[in-house]
Amino acid sequence: RRSSGLAHARHIAAAVSVFSLRHAKAVLVTTTVALLAMIPLVMQVKVESNLLAFFAPDHSISRSTERVEKTLVGVTGLEIVLTGSTRDSLKDPATLAQIKALQTWLEQQPEIDRSFSLVDVLEEMNRALNGDASEADALPTTRKLVEQLMLIYDGKDLYELVNREFQRGRITLSLNVHGANEISRVIERIRTRVAEQPIKGMAIDFAGFGKIFSDQEDRIVEGQLHSFGAAFLQIFLLLALLFRSFRGAMICMVPNLAPLFFIFVVMGVSGISLDVATVLIASIILGITVDDTIHLYHGYQHRIRHGISPTFAIIRSMESSGRAVIAISMVLIAQF
Repeated sequence: RRSSGLAHARHIAAAVSVFSLRHAKAVLVTTTVALLAMIPLVMQVKVESNLLAFFAPDHSISRSTERVEKTLVGVTGLEIVLTGSTRDSLKDPATLAQIKALQTWLEQQPEIDRSFSLVDVLEEMNRALNGDASEADALPTTRKLVEQLMLIYDGKDLYELVNREFQRGRITLSLNVHGANEISRVIERIRTRVAEQPIKGMAIDFAGFGKIFSDQEDRIVEGQLHSFGAAFLQIFLLLALLFRSFRGAMICMVPNLAPLFFIFVVMGVSGISLDVATVLIASIILGITVDDTIHLYHGYQHRIRHGISPTFAIIRSMESSGRAVIAISMVLIAQF
């Protein structure tokens, strides 16, 4: 009769359980020391998301993005939202001058290729009406001139930069960085600059793809903690209901936690970041370990109820279910 490719898996599983039982104290001490030593490795896991990092450098998307950013401007968009305290706040020449000063500083930052706002529209119109004279490059210095320029402007795209009350506007930024952490550092630097040199009468906030993407760093960590907490609680309650034992459910939680810990150790050692893709790994591992735990603990309980000693119940459970557990784990790990 042809044997299975995992015919020896049951013997390996049984041998591991026998070794663990014979050297229980040494295994426990070694495991505890190893866990404590690995905690710093878990702390090295970085939370970072970069969509371009999913593609190889020679991929068409990577090459196209590099060509666009080298020829034109960065492809990561970030919006600075300016909200005035009163209507027509953005018609005040002093406020516009402060916005221009902020834009000048922004374009000096290495991560920002370009900024665009109502200020640029007013300057362009002023130059056009003055025959592109160099002295017309400055912003209008009076409110009356600002209102005149707005009166003759016939483009609807103006209201993509400012609302019709001229109380709220935005500065559109083109960034040449793509990682969530890099974008967050740019945002924090802008916040610091605005706090040191505030625009009088204006509240500053951030929006756009860059802001949403940078928030992923905190959202991923919060999501992992909340999902782990909810998953562990549900698993514990279901196991307690299945085995009719809170003690048994507590024992079953250990093999469910251990693989998660070790996968974060591997990520910390190998420098793999926790991002929108790798965040799914933990849920997959948890699903595999729950299945394996139920297989093994059910076999153990079944043998205990039939009068087999705990030691032999563990060995026989590992021997009978070990091959199935190893096989399904290998298939799922290879797939995901």
